[in-house]
Amino acid sequence: NSPVCENTDLNLTATFISGTVSYSWTGPNGYTTTTQNPTLTGVTQVNAGQYIVSATVNGCASLKDTVVVVVNNAPDTPVTSSNVVYCEDETAVALTATGSNLRWYTAATGGIPLTSPPIPNTTVPGTTTYWVTQTSNVTLCESPRKAINVIVLAKPLPPTVSAIIYYCQNETATALTATGTNLKWYTSATGGVGSTTAPVPTTTTAGNTTYYVTQTVNTCESPREAVSVIIYETVEALAPSAIPIIEICDTTADGDDTNGYVNFNLTLQESLLLNGKNASDFTFAYYEDAARTI
Repeated sequence: NSPVCENTDLNLTATFISGTVSYSWTGPNGYTTTTQNPTLTGVTQVNAGQYIVSATVNGCASLKDTVVVVVNNAPDTPVTSSNVVYCEDETAVALTATGSNLRWYTAATGGIPLTSPPIPNTTVPGTTTYWVTQTSNVTLCESPRKAINVIVLAKPLPPTVSAIIYYCQNETATALTATGTNLKWYTSATGGVGSTTAPVPTTTTAGNTTYYVTQTVNTCESPREAVSVIIYETVEALAPSAIPIIEICDTTADGDDTNGYVNFNLTLQESLLLNGKNASDFTFAYYEDAARTI
């Protein structure tokens, strides 16, 4: 089957002769065999040259025949990166290499070439190896296979945060904090551009605002962790002139009209104290003195 490509098999054949026959092959690099149709595996240039075969039939030697074997050099492997690194769940693109008539494989030997360059799966952390060859346009010889390792790094866990942070309206806020590496802050659960500067919540308006933070380890960014900032509405204090003076006479409602006190329900004054706010949004606490003795 000459010419043959380097690193492929060379098949030598001799015509079948009936009777008691023995065959003898000799060739380059001291090659000898008595097999009728020998095969040399993984041939190189040392196997190129003249092969001579003869047969002995019923004790009589035949004329010798020769065949000249040409071994074409295999092209070099394609040029490509040995390692391609992705983060878990990152969008992957088809592998690339520089060469002629590329062929992609999923095994180091054997197998059938893929119909197109593979697109790595990044859903599972780990390493997957692919192989690629190129084929000469002149000799049609295929190069050795070049390995490409696709390494998928696991996502880090989200940073540690306080899930809910409370402020009163118009209270001075401080920058949000989280425990992690290379933190990035976002204002939405997906998309957007992260900032390395932690946000300082605005407390001028009551309500709930959610921020998100990630950490990055080995170039891989974690899922986003939510931080909710709740701003409670603050009641505007009444002006001293608007606070009513409540005068009540001691009565027998508590069984004695001379003891100097009378039972009184302050909750009847809550609508006035709230200055127009909804009472269901607040919790009241009443004190007997400025030291807040309940």
